[in-house]
Amino acid sequence: AFNHVTLSPRWSSANIDTVDVTVKYAASGGYVSYKYRHDQDKKTINLDVTGSGDSGKAHILLPPDYKTVQNVTVNGVPAKFTISGIEKSNYVDFELAFPAIQHIVIQY
Repeated sequence: AFNHVTLSPRWSSANIDTVDVTVKYAASGGYVSYKYRHDQDKKTINLDVTGSGDSGKAHILLPPDYKTVQNVTVNGVPAKFTISGIEKSNYVDFELAFPAIQHIVIQY
């Protein structure tokens, strides 16, 4: 019922820089919603994320040829993150807190 979600957008693999997504589970009313904005010139990914659950994990695909990030902020506060790899793809991983809106900036 979207109580604990894993958010794993992979829009950079399709060269898509702007997306608005909302997913709702009708039976419980649970939902997760995000706005994804990738600025290739500034090397940033901006996400505005919210949901009805308690917490979540972010597993965000980095653009091709990037293996790490400079920093991640959540609501302007530096966040702890790790980098993970799956085959030739690299992801930045960190925790999310709901139901508040989380404004995330990933600088790679």
